[in-house]
Amino acid sequence: MSLNLLNELLQNKEIRKQVLIEFGFGSANPKKVLKFIQEKFPTEYAELSSRETLNNPKVAQFMPKEIELSSRAERDAILDNFERKFNS
Repeated sequence: MSLNLLNELLQNKEIRKQVLIEFGFGSANPKKVLKFIQEKFPTEYAELSSRETLNNPKVAQFMPKEIELSSRAERDAILDNFERKFNS
């Protein structure tokens, strides 16, 4: 996940410029680069990392308020979806 996230973050010209200034053109530890980006560009990092989490097929997506307003059949369908993703 971290290399995909790093590649996505480096598509941004400003982020790429700051990373090159900080780490140069040599090889750098991806974890250190991600930490640097997280500190310098927290909103971009949070946006892309949450998008990667949402695209992960193992993550069940639901909103607690939606569950409170749903019927029993809808809640059962949500739980079935969760179990199917969890067990796959």
